[in-house]
Amino acid sequence: MSVSTQASSIRQRIMASPVQETLVQGLPVLDYLLHGSEAMIELTTPIGQNHAVTTTLIGSDRQRYLYFVLPELPAYQRDRFFVEGYRLSVSLISERGNGAMVAFPSQIEHLMVRPLPLFTVKLPNQITLYPLRGETRYPVSLTGSVMVTKRQIEVQLRDLSIHGCSFSTSALAPTFTNEQPIMLRLESAGLGQKFLLSGTICNQRRISSSPVYGVRFDREGMRHSQEIFKWLRFDGSQMVFREPVRQGA
Repeated sequence: MSVSTQASSIRQRIMASPVQETLVQGLPVLDYLLHGSEAMIELTTPIGQNHAVTTTLIGSDRQRYLYFVLPELPAYQRDRFFVEGYRLSVSLISERGNGAMVAFPSQIEHLMVRPLPLFTVKLPNQITLYPLRGETRYPVSLTGSVMVTKRQIEVQLRDLSIHGCSFSTSALAPTFTNEQPIMLRLESAGLGQKFLLSGTICNQRRISSSPVYGVRFDREGMRHSQEIFKWLRFDGSQMVFREPVRQGA
């Protein structure tokens, strides 16, 4: 997906949301800056030239800085736009809670080409959240599968709601396209339960090196997702299948 296509997709999702943007300040900001998330950076030079590029949020020191991968660019573009002190705006998708685009202004603090190509910006004291959906998605740890051209591919569900979910695949797995019909198969061997989550691909992105896809369920998929929640428990960080009740326990 190109930078302009990604930006257009994000804008469409924001406009479709009935919820207004909100501000988050202080330490809770870190909860929305997920390491490995794909980010869109818009740089501005002192003479007003603009350049947009996608990169990856490596992480933070939780005190002063955020670390981003320095994108692979021709030397003349890198030297023109990636300069310490140049202003930029950062946008990335956070899947916390209802899901939102996180945005904040900053500037390049440090630039490194060797041994690791990266740049840093100050950890923001305040971010703006633009909601992307109107329902909460719960983090899950569920393994499933999907059939692609007569080949079974393993997938990992990352979050789940009544109306949709997101899942990741390996970097070598076949790719999916927006509006492509899909059927995710989940099974809890211990509980003897099987679920079919049917729907269509509605968005795609990358987190670290893994492709991540969003799914919008159809009516049958929503029926199964409602049923799945009856068999899940919270393990302290995410939802997992309940353990079977042992006979005589």
